[in-house]
Amino acid sequence: LAGLMVPQVAGTLLQNDRGGKGILLPGVPGVPPAEVVILGAGTFGAAAARAFQGLGASVTILDMDLNRLTQKSQEAVQAAQTRALRHGHPEVDGEHLLSALLEQADGLAPRLLQRMGVDAEGLAREVERELERRPRQTGLSMDRLNVSPRLVQLFERAETEQKRLKDEYVSVEHLLLAFIDEGKNSAAGRALTSFGVDRDRFLEALTAVRGNQRVTSATPESAYEALEKYGVDLV
Repeated sequence: LAGLMVPQVAGTLLQNDRGGKGILLPGVPGVPPAEVVILGAGTFGAAAARAFQGLGASVTILDMDLNRLTQKSQEAVQAAQTRALRHGHPEVDGEHLLSALLEQADGLAPRLLQRMGVDAEGLAREVERELERRPRQTGLSMDRLNVSPRLVQLFERAETEQKRLKDEYVSVEHLLLAFIDEGKNSAAGRALTSFGVDRDRFLEALTAVRGNQRVTSATPESAYEALEKYGVDLV
């Protein structure tokens, strides 16, 4: 997403209204893409959507400022892309992102799950088994990976959670809430449910970790750690 996950295809890079980057996918030089993801709505989004729809492309507009992802969220997105490539999967999907979040060094996801009494390593293995079951393709490279429509929807739901919690950045907890809300409609949601992760328990653990703090920087975890260690709510 925005230079983090959506690859630059055939050298085509679009600029959106907010200065972020929207990138076509998939595609080859001189051939109109079958799918297009446009980052940002407004004049750019509407005009670009009409143009590519006229070429017969399926268009998705992600109206989200991707510069507002926290550092850990951005790192997870990059790791998700690497996981998809390693598994030979042509699409970066939700399970790649959840796997990355669960295995993030010093990450918030394992910390929250531990507070809930959930076996984070066991959950990570279950998600990994799901990825192993998917068909593989050979000869993939970073510039040939696509973003699944579902992953776009997950980020949209995460942004909704961010706004609901009155945060300024989309953080790891917002992404996890988006996964939890999928429930049994996805492999990731089923895995979380099977390990006893539900919205109420998650929010209880989140409150214990972050208190009344809001996410006002790209690195909120340092403030969370201070609260856990010293019991000081740094707002």
